[in-house]
Amino acid sequence: MVNLDSIPGSVNLELIGDDGSQIGTNRVVPIAVGGKIYVTGADFFLGSAPSGLTQGYLRVTSNGVRLSGSVTFSDAVNGTFAAALPLVSTLAKSQILSHVASNSLFFTGLAILNPGGSDANVTIDVYTDTGQKYETLTQVVRAGHRVSQLLTEYFPSLVGQDRSSGYIKVTADEGIACFGLFGTSSLSALSAIPTQPTQ
Repeated sequence: MVNLDSIPGSVNLELIGDDGSQIGTNRVVPIAVGGKIYVTGADFFLGSAPSGLTQGYLRVTSNGVRLSGSVTFSDAVNGTFAAALPLVSTLAKSQILSHVASNSLFFTGLAILNPGGSDANVTIDVYTDTGQKYETLTQVVRAGHRVSQLLTEYFPSLVGQDRSSGYIKVTADEGIACFGLFGTSSLSALSAIPTQPTQ
């Protein structure tokens, strides 16, 4: 995270689990004028390395200074792949992920976060490149919760199909944040793609 303002500030960081519960303790870190904060791993919040898998999302707030930043996904063990994604600062009720890649070589993942105080009714529509809808799913993403799955987990009917074009539209009755992941089944490559708000 980078301080974009001409005054120093502080940044509050909270690691939140997929179920909306806080993991470890929140951390308040000073940030200098034009300064940068770099955080790696859940041990920053837990005080020691976690014994198992820790997953969720990071809530970043400041005392008023403007921030910019990104998150990196990587294979920490083998260093095989890495992908970066800008931090989300604006929620939207309608968003597009502009490509689909789901076959024996590639996968598409979709993460949906509802950081608000009310449950969100979320609809995921998958379209062909000619604009024909061929899959749809509506589910509730509870307040403060995150859902992250492969496209074939949202839509088991896509298992074994060869889909290498089209797009995904995500709509909700509350503001949500989304992003997509494209990768190879062997995890030799990974790409994180922000969704684009449509309204």
